[in-house]
Amino acid sequence: MSIHPFTSESYSEGDRTEAWQDVLGGFGLRSQPMSAMHGEHATALSRASLDGVGLMRFAAAPQVFSPLPRRADLPILLLPTEDGTILKTSGSQQGVPAGRIILLPRQGDWQVAFHRSIRAIVLSVTVESFGSRRISLPEYRDASIVPSGGLAEVLCRTLEATSETLETLQWPCGVSHSKRVAALRNWFGSRTAHRSRAPSNVSGVSGAKDEDRGGKER
Repeated sequence: MSIHPFTSESYSEGDRTEAWQDVLGGFGLRSQPMSAMHGEHATALSRASLDGVGLMRFAAAPQVFSPLPRRADLPILLLPTEDGTILKTSGSQQGVPAGRIILLPRQGDWQVAFHRSIRAIVLSVTVESFGSRRISLPEYRDASIVPSGGLAEVLCRTLEATSETLETLQWPCGVSHSKRVAALRNWFGSRTAHRSRAPSNVSGVSGAKDEDRGGKER
């Protein structure tokens, strides 16, 4: 995985906006400052693999994120690690507590507003990361805040730990590439199943157990 550090101050004032938008574009995002006074100050560290997995941690001045229109693909995961984030979608808005995952469709009418300087983590996974395995794309029309607990909580903690080790090529706790992709596949799969059936109290952990059991049988 290649590493990409970014600091807006390393660019001339006239080039900072374009440079930051290039970074965000790699994750299917774009932004605009809250006001001319805030500008688009940002620092970031990201890694991207050839198989379509990208992870970035960043700190940014107040600004508003929205999707960069692209072909249909798996949704973007945004994890604010501080309070002060607002999700705006379908004419409504709701605050996002620190440590909660926001599920953002790559095509949709949503905004994520940072009303003050914020730190966050973003994960982009494309269908290419699943190799020859065929998956159906879930219909994520609206952005949403993922309920805490279950597999979502495990993914949240994994993202936080991994974002702190971006300077190295190793994932925490010896997590191999295959296990990483399997975990992501399980999580997205559980979200797809959840949307295709009536609401229940199942958090997605059972789906992970079924996957593990299927792996042992193979």
